[in-house]
Amino acid sequence: MSSFPAEELTFLRLVEQTFLMLKGSGHMLSPKDVELVRGWEGSGVPVSVVCGSLEASFEAFRRANGDGASSPRSLAYCAPAVEEGIRGWLARRVVPS
Repeated sequence: MSSFPAEELTFLRLVEQTFLMLKGSGHMLSPKDVELVRGWEGSGVPVSVVCGSLEASFEAFRRANGDGASSPRSLAYCAPAVEEGIRGWLARRVVPS
């Protein structure tokens, strides 16, 4: 997936690489995007939930706009899908008493 050493595959790096791969351009996240990622990381959600939600967001974007459409430029576009993914993850974690 990445040419980074395993110890550098942090939550931020994994989300960044996933987003940039899906976007098809860019070298790094903007400061505002980094702030979003830090918030998701701070919530304790697994990185797989965030990355899976990013993939779903890009897929929905392509379905709505066609394969030739430009990609979202910011994680802010994907934030609603990530928040929905987090809500779903939290709902699956709740065990009735």
